Amino acid sequence: MATVVVGAALTGALTSGGSASAAGSGGNLNVLANSGSFTWRSLDPATGTGFLAYPWYMNAIYGELFQQGPKNKPLPDLATGYSISKDGKTVTIRLRHGVKFTDGTPFNSAAVKFNILRDLSPASADACGCALNYPIKTITTPDQYTVVLHMKTVFAPVIPAFFNDVANWIASPTALQKMGVKQFSITPVGAGPFMVKSDKVGAQLQLVKNPNYWQKGYPKLNSLTFGTIGSDESAYEALQAGQAQVIQSLGTATIAQQATTAGFQVAQTGVSNNNPSGVQFNTTVPPFNNIKAREAIYYATDPQPIDKALLLGKGTPTQSMTGPASLFFESKVPGYRTYDLAKATALVKQLGGLKFSLLTNLTPTNNNIITALKAEWAKAGIDATLNPQPLGNYINLEMHNQWQIALQGVGGLDPALGFGLSFRFASNGPFTGVKNPNLDKLISAGVVELNPEKRIQIYEQAYKLVSDQAYIAMLFTIPTFNISAKSVSGPGLNSGKDAEILWQDVTVK
Repeated sequence: MATVVVGAALTGALTSGGSASAAGSGGNLNVLANSGSFTWRSLDPATGTGFLAYPWYMNAIYGELFQQGPKNKPLPDLATGYSISKDGKTVTIRLRHGVKFTDGTPFNSAAVKFNILRDLSPASADACGCALNYPIKTITTPDQYTVVLHMKTVFAPVIPAFFNDVANWIASPTALQKMGVKQFSITPVGAGPFMVKSDKVGAQLQLVKNPNYWQKGYPKLNSLTFGTIGSDESAYEALQAGQAQVIQSLGTATIAQQATTAGFQVAQTGVSNNNPSGVQFNTTVPPFNNIKAREAIYYATDPQPIDKALLLGKGTPTQSMTGPASLFFESKVPGYRTYDLAKATALVKQLGGLKFSLLTNLTPTNNNIITALKAEWAKAGIDATLNPQPLGNYINLEMHNQWQIALQGVGGLDPALGFGLSFRFASNGPFTGVKNPNLDKLISAGVVELNPEKRIQIYEQAYKLVSDQAYIAMLFTIPTFNISAKSVSGPGLNSGKDAEILWQDVTVK
């Protein structure tokens, strides 16, 4: 049975989950991430997000309309409350009074409207197909602190959709118009806790404290630097040498275990539990236009030993395209095909052999997983050629339907968001390998249904249809870890219970 976690009420003020005053202010923080997984080409919300810019950079620069709190509850930041009409087609957002961008211009309803309309424009479509797709008809601004979204159709997850997405980050219209898009993408202006000092694109981003941040006494840090490094091993060596105090979203479980033994703070991040990995099939091309080929992969795949060997058993198995932190999680799907080597071997013989290229995004963890899958599948006589590609190539191959089978993350906070059902399995999805009108109907129904219990029923049907047609052999969530020195403290950073890191609250002793 799927579960749903209900967030804030549909109307009223949001209640802050943060602290009321700053203590222990000061300090400089250096954060490292693996360059194989984390890079950016732009810091402009409309042109650089999706795969290629990351929420923790954007939140630090722009702040957020809504923070993602524990149990996915929306918390106030630059928005203080919201309401949704009974028919779901009018969404009213109330803004914080008296806030200014770091260029001194006012943060107001006109600025929010300008940004969301820009995010929706075709000119701002991101190369990965992740552009904002909210069904907004018009936006009105009754006063300088109220924004009203008039929807073409109901969009059930409209408030959760803001979390870590382009509409949540509001840029200064004045600065954008003065600088132009190219320069703004390097030195953007927001209303967040930090300002950009320098940006070496894809390598190092230096931020300094915003002295006029709306929350008095914050941020607590004087500076915040994000850098990339070539491997998880190199990042850990830098942490041990004191060249950085934090590794964010490290993917190697054995290094996380070493760091725990060495006395560092290690927290498994909550966000990784939204997006399990699976082996998705392109059913529009051979050999996986034949359901028997897809079934052979299902029966030849045993996630448990891979999880135990590579992830130290810290992954969460799932048979649906959701993880345990998602709003509609279902660990078991009726009729799901589980590991059976004899059945896999028999199907491969019926097919006269099974040979293909296995695509994935080039990361150390993904490389290890596809190597393990290749070895498992070989026991059934399956011949897989491994094809790990840098992120840009991977995106291009997916979007142009030049793939047969791919290891990739699926899901999101809500099946209607992120890399969920619409993105991966709708006939018009940017990374789809499926053309199924019945599944399209279920996907569309889940987006417009406001009743959570009815949405559960819709998604259970969708998960069952995906399973019955063998569209993706699910594996497990892939854990990631934040590792930090004992001197570093902050919500979300050294506690996996928090949905996101609030950089304004982080301190260094």
